[in-house]
Amino acid sequence: MHLPKDSRMSCGRSLCKFITNHGARAASRKKVSAVWDHFDLMSENKAKCRICSTELSYLNKSTSSMLRHYRASRHENEVPDTPRIDSASRKQMLDEAVLNFIVKDCQPLSIVESEGFRELIQAFQPSYVLPTRKTIKQMVAKKYEEEQE
Repeated sequence: MHLPKDSRMSCGRSLCKFITNHGARAASRKKVSAVWDHFDLMSENKAKCRICSTELSYLNKSTSSMLRHYRASRHENEVPDTPRIDSASRKQMLDEAVLNFIVKDCQPLSIVESEGFRELIQAFQPSYVLPTRKTIKQMVAKKYEEEQE
């Protein structure tokens, strides 16, 4: 990556700020389409069918090609390769994983608000909404009380 002459500073913080302002793009939309129950995001522009493993284009954040594939392939009566967990259970499982990460690795509660951590989570699970710092604080207190019993 070529940095503008005025941006070539030895300070890591300035470089990080430059990259954040000029190169890193945060996911602005959440994956809410029901078609995501049948597809996994493989890369920024590819999605893979969980039933037949076909890779489809995911350009401009459009799910149209996935929906067309799902309908045309008559996947309605087929079961995906990956076991499906209802979204509430999945959210609870992911919340617990984030909580365990924070507790076991002594991370600050504010990590759930950091841009880099949010981007990492979105890369792994685009439809997951991280709990707030306040919610994490309540979860830690509850877990502590449970451990005391």
